[in-house]
Amino acid sequence: MLVVSFLDMMFSERGSCVATRQAYRHDLMDWADFLGEKQLTLASSCDVRRYLALLSEKELHPKTIARRLCALRQFYQFLCIEGLQETDPMHTISGPKLPHSLPSVLTEEEVQCLLETAHCDTTPQGHRTAALMELLYATGMRVSEVISLSFSCIFSEICSPQSSDNPLQASVQNTSSPQRNRSIVRVTGKGGHERLIPLTQRACGKLQHYFLVRDFFLPKTSKKTLYLFPSKKGSHITRQRVGQLFKELSVTCNISPDRVYPHAFRHAFATHLLSRGADLLSLQQLLGHRDVATTQMYTHVFKSHLRQVLLSCHPLSNAHNNADIL
Repeated sequence: MLVVSFLDMMFSERGSCVATRQAYRHDLMDWADFLGEKQLTLASSCDVRRYLALLSEKELHPKTIARRLCALRQFYQFLCIEGLQETDPMHTISGPKLPHSLPSVLTEEEVQCLLETAHCDTTPQGHRTAALMELLYATGMRVSEVISLSFSCIFSEICSPQSSDNPLQASVQNTSSPQRNRSIVRVTGKGGHERLIPLTQRACGKLQHYFLVRDFFLPKTSKKTLYLFPSKKGSHITRQRVGQLFKELSVTCNISPDRVYPHAFRHAFATHLLSRGADLLSLQQLLGHRDVATTQMYTHVFKSHLRQVLLSCHPLSNAHNNADIL
């Protein structure tokens, strides 16, 4: 089947993650259902425009429509490259205009409140939530990267994974050592690209506390798993479950649950580093962005923050027309 061949290419040549391939499969199956008995290779630009009109009638979000068009565009490019189709029906199709929106960023005080509240819960679940939050905020990792971590991904120059079941034990316990902050995590990001991120001593400490109760989350049938954050079902904790834990904690902190989600900690990590003087290229490496243009999004967030600070703190801000000043 053409769709299967395309998805195999996405995995073998581009290293696309499972979630991306599943999304593309869903989009292409929806396109095939729309075409009905008409073969995928016989689709025309008129068919694509009729499909777009149908999606608009369903009032799908512009980003959803854009993603489906992206799937179709890459699919037909693949068919043309492989010689399975002569003309590309997507050649004259343009996507919907997407609204330019900046992410809502948690303040340093809000992040601190969430972390301190998580630390107050001394149950195994509480230690796990605190470790997840500390790791996300200390490294800026995507939640998919965090939940797929294994023990072999975390190591220190004092104690390697091969010499201990707990690679952080030496670096955490020996707090007098000048090397105590030299623990790092090896992250596998999008497309299979790896990067190294230093771990803060605070993150190491919370992970150490979590390791003491980690067995609570292991499957009853097997007490061995490579995942750092295992699930009792035999795999690792899911992104959805992490999101639920964060939402529950936001209610305790009296912060809108709509603003507290795993990726918000990645936004906070980037924005707070910039506000404290981090350079853009270093931030790009930490976040694992291929293009620095992606990282530049956070400079816009930072400018928005500066504007709010100026308007709220400048002694003459109320004496002039703010719009004229800026």
